[in-house]
Amino acid sequence: MVVIFFNMRREAARTLFSLTPAYQQDIDPAVYEVIAVDNGSSEPLDESWVKTFGDNFRYIYYDTESKSPCTAINRAVESTASQMIMCMIDGARLLSQGS
Repeated sequence: MVVIFFNMRREAARTLFSLTPAYQQDIDPAVYEVIAVDNGSSEPLDESWVKTFGDNFRYIYYDTESKSPCTAINRAVESTASQMIMCMIDGARLLSQGS
């Protein structure tokens, strides 16, 4: 899962928590990866904080002034070996339990 953020510290906490095994149901964290991508925020997320959500969470800061998330998303997708990818373009979202 690739989740893109831009100046969303408060929203990021809820969104990332909704992707954890603690919130989801009957999911093994070994079968999925969450890549939190910061698209040039003036107050970026902290990599160590992102990793507190689980060993399957990774952080990428993409240094850009572009408002478009496309390049940052593409970089994150290129960094994974997964054959299936889900992108959340607005990081202010919550997944339903068990989704």
